[in-house]
Amino acid sequence: MKKLINSRETLVEDLLRGFAEANHHLVELVPNTHIIRRKNPKGKDKVKFIIGNGAGHEPAVIGWVGEGMFDMNIVGEIFTAPSADQILQGIELINDGSPILVAVQNHAGDVINADLACEMALEKGIDVRQVLFYDDIASAPKGMEEERRGVGGMLFYTKIVGSFFDSGGSIEEGIKLFERVRD
Repeated sequence: MKKLINSRETLVEDLLRGFAEANHHLVELVPNTHIIRRKNPKGKDKVKFIIGNGAGHEPAVIGWVGEGMFDMNIVGEIFTAPSADQILQGIELINDGSPILVAVQNHAGDVINADLACEMALEKGIDVRQVLFYDDIASAPKGMEEERRGVGGMLFYTKIVGSFFDSGGSIEEGIKLFERVRD
C-alpha cells in the first residue's frame, strides 16, 4: 500500500475537511469550496494576505493559514493551480474593503489564473495586488531570478510579511518587504 485515501473523486475535499477539523481552533473550511481561511479573521483595517496553490503538498501551504501568516489558501486539485474563478471567489469572500495581497508561486498555471482573477477583481472595484514567489535558486541561474519557481523559501517571507500585516502594516510597505526578503 502506498496511499491512504477514501476515494480519488473526493480526495481534495477529504483532506481539506480533515485538516480543518483537526485544526478547528485555527482554521475553517469554507463550505462547498476548496478554501481554508483563518478562524478569527483580522479587522477591516488590516491588509488581507492570501495564496492559491495546488493540493498535494499538505500540510504546506494550508498549514500556513493563521495568525502571522496567510489569511486564506485557495486550493486547486492535486498539483494543479486553482482556477481563476476559484481565486476570484476567495478574493470576494475575504474582501471587506481593505487591501488584499495575493501571493503567487511562479508556476505557469498559478500565474495565469491569479493574473486573470486579479483583473476580474479589479474590474469589480476590489483593491487587490499581487506578489510573485521565486526563491528556488536551483531552477534558474543568477540574473534570471524571475524565471525561478517558488518553493521552500516561501515559508520565510510568508511568516515575515504575514506578521507585518497582522501588526497593521500597509500593503505598499508589505510588497516592498516581500520583495526585499525574496530577493
